[in-house]
Amino acid sequence: FRFEVGRSAVLEYFPEPTIPYTGSLLSSAVRFDLAEGAVLLYADILCPGRTHRGECFKYNTVDACMEVYRCGRPIAWDHFRLTPAIHDYRATGALEDYTHIGTFWAFADQADERLISRIRNILPAENPSSLIAGASLAPEGGLSVRMLGRSAWELQSLCHAIWAVCRSELLDLPPCMLRK
Repeated sequence: FRFEVGRSAVLEYFPEPTIPYTGSLLSSAVRFDLAEGAVLLYADILCPGRTHRGECFKYNTVDACMEVYRCGRPIAWDHFRLTPAIHDYRATGALEDYTHIGTFWAFADQADERLISRIRNILPAENPSSLIAGASLAPEGGLSVRMLGRSAWELQSLCHAIWAVCRSELLDLPPCMLRK
């Protein structure tokens, strides 16, 4: 997918979680081209498979790439690749005992320390939370929140809370209450 976001325009894009099936090979690429003053709010969630069918990490490979450009200059690039049969995804520093992966991205000229501080305040505390998350500020007016969890709905709920903060801080808008 390729998205072009015009001058001072806003794109809020939150696709449904990706659920790979047994033996599948998923290769995805998304590119965002942002004009001057454009705002992007984007999240993605990857599930381990169709868990209710016992298909946890039974897919072949997931290969996902995300790129963001502002005024033709690259400002963010993210690449995730997991082949469960060969990667030790349960290792310390990898997924460990978590099964679901989420990322929330925000790109706006106004993304700053105040915004990242507000987002960090809503991230789950250490234990006994079933989620773990961390937020980082990017040098080019952006931020990312990385999340690990054990269910899609928990990650979606956290993404929704982060989205509400971003809408308030960046767009001076109330939370969006979408029913899916």
